[in-house]
Amino acid sequence: MLQNNDSMPQNMPQNNVLRHIKVYRIKVQAKSQNIWSYIACSSCGKKTEQTLNETFECASCNSNGKVISR
Repeated sequence: MLQNNDSMPQNMPQNNVLRHIKVYRIKVQAKSQNIWSYIACSSCGKKTEQTLNETFECASCNSNGKVISR
C-alpha cells in the first residue's frame, strides 16, 4: 500500500542539502593501426612491442610472429 509523503519521520532534517556531483566526460580517440600492444614470442617467450596486426621478427630467436591484441 502506498503512503502519503506528509508522514515523514520527525528526525529528518528540515533543510535538505543537495550535494553537487561533478561529471567529467573523457573523450578518447585512437586509430587501431597505431595502438601499441605487448606480446611475447611464441617460440622463446620474450616480450616485444609492435603495432597490431603486424608480422615481426623476434630478435632473440629469429622467428616470425604476428602481433595480437591482449
